[in-house]
Amino acid sequence: MATHAVHINTQTLCTDADFAIALGLSSMWRWKACGEVSLQPQYVHTLHTFNLSYCTRLTNLDVLAAAPALHTLNLTDCTWLPNLDGLSAARKLHTLNLRYCCGLTNINALADAPKLHTLNMASCFGLTNIDALADAPALHTLNLYNCSELTNVDALAAARKLHTLDLTFCGGLTNVDVLAAAPALHTLSLWRCTALINIDALAAAPSLHTLDLACCRGLTNVDALAAAPALYALKLWACTGLTNVDALAAAPTLHTLDLRFCTGLTTTTALDGVPNLSR
Repeated sequence: MATHAVHINTQTLCTDADFAIALGLSSMWRWKACGEVSLQPQYVHTLHTFNLSYCTRLTNLDVLAAAPALHTLNLTDCTWLPNLDGLSAARKLHTLNLRYCCGLTNINALADAPKLHTLNMASCFGLTNIDALADAPALHTLNLYNCSELTNVDALAAARKLHTLDLTFCGGLTNVDVLAAAPALHTLSLWRCTALINIDALAAAPSLHTLDLACCRGLTNVDALAAAPALYALKLWACTGLTNVDALAAAPTLHTLDLRFCTGLTTTTALDGVPNLSR
């Protein structure tokens, strides 16, 4: 049986990839602290699910350049990985986990990922733009939690199927108006996006159901959200810049409103008589 070596750091031992596949484990396996992975071509071609989480010394994905069947890839905490160039041929990629890939600065390889559905890039501190996602027609769930260097999300204007978007702790964002054009956007978290001062455009988001604006201390007015056609749950927890939210009494579908620690509010009596509103 031919085997290819997997080069790792001296502290952790790994299972040889080719040997694992030969034993019938080709659907999924996992290594820790790998620096380089090499597989025989016939095995790469049939890869479906690959877990390389915590391979902190991995610097490239060249081994996946000929993996057309790749569906699910976990690269959590691959902190030295600078780009995703090896994924350019993975046109069936559905789920990609890049959480804590803090060295990642380039995701251009995802520009041609027609089936990408779920993408987790939480705490990718080096990421400054997501332009490559402008052509991700199947994107449904996107986690950009704590991508602190991100300054805009303009690429998502064309995200026709985007349903869930987490922008928590994206302190560099000053404008999210383009998200109003996302027709399927259902759940949006802007928790602690402290540079935001205006979210009026989101009132036009046709499917927006749940909106988290907690700790958005730059906001002084959310009256426009009274016109949001599908808004059901609104979290304004610790939005200390707000002084009046009476306009929300007219929100047609609002059911849950969190105003805790909104220390700038002097009264909320206008909301007292709103039927079915939970505060």
